[in-house]
Amino acid sequence: MENYRDVELTIGTVRVYSPPLGKIDAIIAKDPNLKLPEPEVETLVLPSGKEVVSVKDDDPGYLREKKRVEELRDAKGRELMWLYALRKVEPPDDWDIESDMGDVIRYTDPEWSPRSDSAVGRKLDYIEWVVLVDGANVRAVNKVLNELAGISEEVAKQVEDSFPNTVEEETA
Repeated sequence: MENYRDVELTIGTVRVYSPPLGKIDAIIAKDPNLKLPEPEVETLVLPSGKEVVSVKDDDPGYLREKKRVEELRDAKGRELMWLYALRKVEPPDDWDIESDMGDVIRYTDPEWSPRSDSAVGRKLDYIEWVVLVDGANVRAVNKVLNELAGISEEVAKQVEDSFPNTVEEETA
């Protein structure tokens, strides 16, 4: 079975590869900056002398840190998936995120800065802010990724439909 398929996007024909999800998970698991925090554990000694271990997984500090690390892990996983799936995509030599979109991106995210400190960072910026900013491109890439994974359009649609579609549904 082939592990890639060519798809027509707004930037031209792109080869989309099936990303090695197990490898991506292993990379994330090895990264010490992405280690999930451990909840506090408390051992209580009952009058009978029996010890009872209690995990404090509802501590607000633990929950905040867990959420922060999970968001970093998700972002890293997404970036690695893009790099593997769209490995042949390269930004044009004359493309510069700062002059192309910097002000627009900072309008909604004043803390934003380009990843363009390396060839990989520049490539990630191009994938995020040019290739996958177009909804038709996102749908085409996702369709190919689903096909390569053996996921039917029907199943993909059911999964997609299970997620909230509006802000109201997300906050309900």
